Amino acid sequence: MRQTRPPPIAKEKTTKKATTKKATTKKATPTQSKQTTPKQAANAFEDAFRRLDQYDNGDPEKAEAELRAGGAEAAAFLATKLAGRQGYRAAMVLDEMRPHAAAVADALAAELRRGDEPHRAWPARVLAAIGRLDLLEVLFSSNDRRDHFTLAEALKHGRPATYRSFDRALAQKKASLSRAIGETLEPGSGTFGLDTSDLEGFRLGLASPSAVIRRDAVCALWHVEGAPQKKRAAELLAIVFGDDDAEVRRLAVCGLDVLGKRAARAHEATWRPLAQDKNERVRKAAAALIDKLSAA
Repeated sequence: MRQTRPPPIAKEKTTKKATTKKATTKKATPTQSKQTTPKQAANAFEDAFRRLDQYDNGDPEKAEAELRAGGAEAAAFLATKLAGRQGYRAAMVLDEMRPHAAAVADALAAELRRGDEPHRAWPARVLAAIGRLDLLEVLFSSNDRRDHFTLAEALKHGRPATYRSFDRALAQKKASLSRAIGETLEPGSGTFGLDTSDLEGFRLGLASPSAVIRRDAVCALWHVEGAPQKKRAAELLAIVFGDDDAEVRRLAVCGLDVLGKRAARAHEATWRPLAQDKNERVRKAAAALIDKLSAA
C-alpha cells in the first residue's frame, strides 16, 4: 500500500510554489518602463539647479551630475536660467556638457549684451570652448576695458583652438585689450580650460607673430600626458629654441625639464648651445638642465 499510494501532498506543494513564483513575477513588472513626463523632468531639473549652491545641506556635485545626465533637455532648461541671478551657475554646468551647450549658443550670446562682467564671463567662456567665436564679436568690437578682460578669459578657456583669435585681437592694437591678454596668458597663470590633446593647435600657437601667444603655447606643452604625446611635445619645443624672444627660449628649455630626461636627451644637441645664450636667464635654465642630466 505504501508503494502504490499517490503523492498528492507533494504535487500540491509543487503547484503552490509555481503559483507563488508566478505571482512574484507579476509583482516585479508594473513600473518597469515608466517614462518621466516633461513636467516631472522640469521639476527634477529645477530641484537640481536649486541644490547647486547648497553646500551645507545639499550635494552640489550630485546636483550638477543630475543636470549633465539630462542631456539636451537639461541644456534647454539651463538656458532659461542664464538671465537670472544664478545665471553664471547655469553657464558653468553648460560648460561641462559642451555638445549640448552648442544647441543653446544664442541664449549664451544674449548674456554678453546684458549684466555685469562676472555675469557675462561664463557664457563667453562656454562660447569660446564650443567654437562659437563668431558670437563673441560684441566683445571684439568693444572699447570697454571690462569687455577686454572678459574676452581674454573666454579665449583662454578655448585654447589652443583660440590662438588665431588671440592674434586677431592683438592685431587691433588696443592697449587695454593687449594688456588684458598679456595678464591673462602670463606664464604660470594656470591651465584652466586647456585642451592638451590638440598638439596641432599648439604648433600653430608656436608660429604666432606674438611672443605672448608663443610663450603660452610653450607652457601649455608642459602639461601633455602620455609617452607619445610627450615625445611630440618635445619635438614642438625644439622648434622654438632659436626664437627671437628670450623668454620663449627659456620656457622651452624648462619645458624639456618638465617633460622628462628622455625628452631632454632626445633634443640635447639642439638646446645645449643655449648654455651660451646671450640672455642670462636662458643660460641659467640650460645650465641647470645640463647639471640635472649629468647627475642622472
